Amino acid sequence: MTSAPTEMLDAYLDAERELTHLHRVIVLPLTDASWAANKLNMNVKLNRYVNAERVKFWKELTAATARGIKPLTRARIVAVYRFPDKIRRDVPNWMPITKACVDGLVVAKLLPDDNDKYLVGQDNRADPTRGPVRVTLRIYTTPPEENP
Repeated sequence: MTSAPTEMLDAYLDAERELTHLHRVIVLPLTDASWAANKLNMNVKLNRYVNAERVKFWKELTAATARGIKPLTRARIVAVYRFPDKIRRDVPNWMPITKACVDGLVVAKLLPDDNDKYLVGQDNRADPTRGPVRVTLRIYTTPPEENP
């Protein structure tokens, strides 16, 4: 057995350790009503027009909130979801909201695009505190990818 997979994993973990430079925290201005009207979840299939309207809501909300933030050439985004109750949730199921928010960061020109060249993953996390519904985007800077 060769050590190539282990070496690749080590390189990946080294790159992950470098992703610790917090650039900005964006708290999206939400109300309980706007959350209820615009939820997107991978387990709930919506009419495509309803889905498009909800994606548009998150994209525009994020773009408006992120305007004027210093642009990055490469970033990692961690979306933190806070809920008012102790109901157990599968936070990765909120990825459609996170994706729409990342699209909003591109619209706001914080990122040139949301492909792998400019974005190192999008992670969803649960906020351990309870309170009004909140979506927080933690934006980390990353080292630019080396040209081959």
